[in-house]
Amino acid sequence: MTRSLLMVSCYIVHKLHVLNQDVLEKVIVSGYSNDAIRASKEKLFKVCPGQRYVGHTGEAAATKHVRDMIKLLQERAMPPVTFDSMDVVSLLRRIQSTQEAVSAMKALMASQSETMGCVTKLTQDLSGRVEAIYVRSEEAPMQDNATEVMQSNEELKTAEDATAMKQVALDPLPATYT
Repeated sequence: MTRSLLMVSCYIVHKLHVLNQDVLEKVIVSGYSNDAIRASKEKLFKVCPGQRYVGHTGEAAATKHVRDMIKLLQERAMPPVTFDSMDVVSLLRRIQSTQEAVSAMKALMASQSETMGCVTKLTQDLSGRVEAIYVRSEEAPMQDNATEVMQSNEELKTAEDATAMKQVALDPLPATYT
């Protein structure tokens, strides 16, 4: 029963401006029981204070109840939503926070791209050095290779230190320093 109460009221609200009043009355009277229409009207009049509920009896009672509900809903119709009635401030805040999030993501992507470029460059350099060491190891005695590997490791360590220092410079300060 409660479901049909809601359905009658919702149907009237949704079709109020779409269908002619006579057609709307006929559709509701033919589609819903008299008890559901009467109960829906009672509920609607309880929700809208200041309106007096008038009960109807007889064969046309359901039609009269529907007319009363339509009349009440037309009187209490909400004004259309316009740009003047919208809360623009909250929308602007949401837009601003979204823009800030997008900017932060762009900065992070740029930083990651730069870091990836450095890693790629170091990887290529390391691959070239390993290949050179491998080629020389086949041609030269073992003692010379050990010295060259140590020099290569020192150069690599210097490059890693430079990359680490660059990363520290790019990292944001902790909250305690700001």
